[in-house]
Amino acid sequence: MAQYFLLNGEIKNKGWWRNAVFYQIYPRSFMDSNDDGVGDLKGISSKLEHFVDAGVRGIWLSPIYASPMVDFGYDISDFKAIHPEFGTMQDFETLVAQSKRHGLKVILDLVPNHTSDKHEWFQKYLAGEKKYKDYYIWRKGRKDDGVTPPNNWISLFSGPAWSYNATLKEWYFHQFEYRQPDLNYNNPEVRAEMEDVIRFWLRKGIDGFRIDAVPHLYESDDLRDEPRSSDPSATDRDYTYLDHIYTKDDPRTYELVKSWRKVLDDYSDANNEDEKVMMTEAYTSLENTTKYYDYGSHIPFNFKLITDVNHKSNASDFKKIIEAWMDHTPSTASANWVLGNHDRSRMVSRYPRRTLQMTMLLMVLPGVAVTYYGEEIGMYDKSDISWEDTQDPQGCNAGKDKYRSRSRDPYRTPFQWDNSKNAGFSKGNRTWLPVHQNYKVLNLQGQKVPTRVSLYNSYRSLIQLRKSSRALQEGTLKIKVVKLKTDYCYNCEILVVSREVPGETVTLFMSFSPVLNLLINLKEHMTLYDYTYVEVDAFRLKSFMDSDDDGIGDLKGISSKLEHFVDAGIQGIWLSPIYASPMIDFGYDISDFKAIHPEFGTMQDFETLVAQSKRHGLKIILDLVPNHTSDKHEWFQKYLAGEKKYKDYYIWKKGRKDDGLTPPNNWISLFSGLAWTYNATLKEWYFHQFEYRQPDLNYSNPEVRAEMEDVIRFWLRKGVDGFRIDAVPHLFERDDLRDEPRSSDPSATDRDYTYLDHIYTKDDPRTYELVKSWRKVLDDYSDANNEDEKVMMTEAYTSLENTTKYYDYGSHIPFNFKLITDVNHNSSASDFMRIIEAWMAHTPNTASANWVLGNHDRSRTASRYPKRDFQMTMLPMILPGVAVTYYGEEIGMVDKSDISWEDTQDPQACNAGKDKYQSRSRDPNRTPFQWDNSKNAGFSRANRTWLPVHENYKVINLQNRKNTTQQSLYKAYRSLIQLRKSSHALQHGALKMKVVKLKTDYCYNCEFLAISREVPGETITLFMSFSPVVTLPVNLNKHMTLYSHTYVEIDAYRTNRSIFI
Repeated sequence: MAQYFLLNGEIKNKGWWRNAVFYQIYPRSFMDSNDDGVGDLKGISSKLEHFVDAGVRGIWLSPIYASPMVDFGYDISDFKAIHPEFGTMQDFETLVAQSKRHGLKVILDLVPNHTSDKHEWFQKYLAGEKKYKDYYIWRKGRKDDGVTPPNNWISLFSGPAWSYNATLKEWYFHQFEYRQPDLNYNNPEVRAEMEDVIRFWLRKGIDGFRIDAVPHLYESDDLRDEPRSSDPSATDRDYTYLDHIYTKDDPRTYELVKSWRKVLDDYSDANNEDEKVMMTEAYTSLENTTKYYDYGSHIPFNFKLITDVNHKSNASDFKKIIEAWMDHTPSTASANWVLGNHDRSRMVSRYPRRTLQMTMLLMVLPGVAVTYYGEEIGMYDKSDISWEDTQDPQGCNAGKDKYRSRSRDPYRTPFQWDNSKNAGFSKGNRTWLPVHQNYKVLNLQGQKVPTRVSLYNSYRSLIQLRKSSRALQEGTLKIKVVKLKTDYCYNCEILVVSREVPGETVTLFMSFSPVLNLLINLKEHMTLYDYTYVEVDAFRLKSFMDSDDDGIGDLKGISSKLEHFVDAGIQGIWLSPIYASPMIDFGYDISDFKAIHPEFGTMQDFETLVAQSKRHGLKIILDLVPNHTSDKHEWFQKYLAGEKKYKDYYIWKKGRKDDGLTPPNNWISLFSGLAWTYNATLKEWYFHQFEYRQPDLNYSNPEVRAEMEDVIRFWLRKGVDGFRIDAVPHLFERDDLRDEPRSSDPSATDRDYTYLDHIYTKDDPRTYELVKSWRKVLDDYSDANNEDEKVMMTEAYTSLENTTKYYDYGSHIPFNFKLITDVNHNSSASDFMRIIEAWMAHTPNTASANWVLGNHDRSRTASRYPKRDFQMTMLPMILPGVAVTYYGEEIGMVDKSDISWEDTQDPQACNAGKDKYQSRSRDPNRTPFQWDNSKNAGFSRANRTWLPVHENYKVINLQNRKNTTQQSLYKAYRSLIQLRKSSHALQHGALKMKVVKLKTDYCYNCEFLAISREVPGETITLFMSFSPVVTLPVNLNKHMTLYSHTYVEIDAYRTNRSIFI
């Protein structure tokens, strides 16, 4: 690790910033002095008393440089000039002088990553001065015609990060807006130019810089394409569509930042001035952010209170992120805490009714506190800014339909000084952004009334306490989570944050309880001299059929119920794992791939099931789990016993530090926590993407590949008709064991799988070739034995592109989970149409689509789509291709969400602990099948079943659904399968879809999804209502071709009918 240190110098007042409160000013929105509706420098000068009154130490100004204002000052046309809207250089010099008289430091925003395309350097190259080409990053297109961008890089503002100049026939790179070309810091002249800019402003008297967007200063010189991210919702224009491994966090960035720190220190030294402060803005991982400490950044901005916690987080979550930052802060450095800025929703909007709490936390924690203008009075986002009033290019680029989700304007509105016109910000008739309508009530003047308990008065008092309290200046930090049990709140959490020096302790109690007032006995949680109370402001085999009354489903049980599949019209059954297993993960931890687990029966029972199924015309598909074994598998045990050959059957590595006790990297298991487990005897770590007793196999080893091919052939010889391959994206991982970057999930803890972006442990390109080799084993077997084609299904929770790519490598059915993951009961007709069209567009012409509504890992369809089970059953039956039913869906079984901690079986839930198990458990969607209304729903005659039966089985059971004289879900399901078999349109017909919007007296904008399958002479159409109105007349002539004028009644949610024409 590089360490930054100063060799010599006469820098004065070092560390003046260490416990300072800095205040960010967004100049356009602070104070308007000339009534043009835009804030300016004179306006700031006129309000310096506000900072003195509040007690802040320094003000940081967002960009004030000359600019076309495409990105409101972050597109700079002259680094050494003031933008006219803000005033003149004289106005700036006056502001600096007056600030010094008030004891205020002035920090400027340095924007070194790019310039405006109107900057003279860019314009000079356009005019033919070749020297300036290398000031930027210009490249030829990647194809002969030159009009294809050099690579796939995406701008933070969406769309390609390259823009084409037709005159020069070249592309220039821009990480941000297309009129903000990136500078080329490989060019020493550019580095010298930026150092000159820094010195220019230092001579103007400023006290430091906040350096913008530092992770983006360098990019990979060889212009490699960046890989697809794991964000399923991102489009190919969204920045989050890619993992930015070549355009962000380049190691050279740190050295560049170090060189700028030297410029600051050299200037202070030469001029015998106070230390100049450097702040760095980096939205990146904790490790990458805090690394800037080692390269000269005094204040690498800590955004964890913005990005990693929210109003739903608990005390433990807050404790975790605070401790993580403190652990990564060097002992000689100062921590810092940021609650808001011009790029993120305001603190009050993110933490409703917790504003004072968050302000107190900021002020009690050690180090630097940063306030975004308006936070001191609790300003809110103005979320109703119209499209016409929108100014932010990020919002404008998103378009009228999406601007609200992308625009940063709501948190940039004018400061609310008082209750006069425009909140006292401007006397103009129009302000650059509209003032929040709450300014009459929420303004500084109203909050400054001395007798009033207000946020501002508390803010001011807290700053004064920081200045006067030795504990808050120098004290050690102690954090504790207190859990209280009362008559009103069973498990109330309190975060206790203390700062201590001998003789003085300052403690903040933050309640995370819905109860407003709680009595706390402080003696239970800290040392006191007397007793005090304080008020705190506030188709699984195990579940299908049990034949031997042990409470667990088994193979004989399935054989006894084959008539059910025949009656329903099903063509194949897929069995979840039946192999020998310790049952840590209920069969997904396999100790012998060629044996049957005794709970399920014997190999003879399996062979009988296969033979009986064939007589019924049913195919049998097995679940193949190739990613890992159980730690009880003979291969793993043989290595533990000293047979070195078997080491390379798995992934064993040394720890990354000398003592060997630190895991090889930061990879996280899907079951939470480390993806590495240490063997103290061998002094090595083994890798497991799932539970720690499920070590991953090493498919870089040809012997392992041969072993798995042998397993496949073994079961083919037993008569199976194919395999569903489990967890295919996880089969390979990167060989060099790089750490994975932090994800964008703010709610994830550092033990959660979602805490990291899994760019090195998922979707490795080698996976596709491995799947292709297994398909060849299936085809070769069928060919050699003159048998029916063997089917391959692949399970991959990954992006649409990565999932459907398995079609190209031999998967007949790469499971389509989009009806599970991408839509829900709140989705519109347009949402459903979009995901169906997207899958169809990615399905090769020679392949079949498929539609999955549920499985053993996800909540049941009837629970996810309440009162819409008929509708959702119809949908996969009318869509082209394969339909997959999870056991129980045909009768509308629902999740049993009240399974107790004591009855919980799922290891994913058990690993989560008693407090979180319900949110992680898959047991609710794995309960026994409900055959009838007898004991245990006819599943077993045992006194206890492996999971409890849902209590609704007296009503919801197969016998009831089959025998009722009324319409039932099972009857509809069976009829739809028969229709699929008999209808030429449903077997071969073209798919057409349309969203129909109706306006009636009862429903202004009711939506229907019309899905048609057509062949000459036959059309089948499903109308799915997304309206809360139960019955609506629909004029079909408006939406499709009919021979006569017809109306049909469509029952929303319950009995949507297929229309035969």
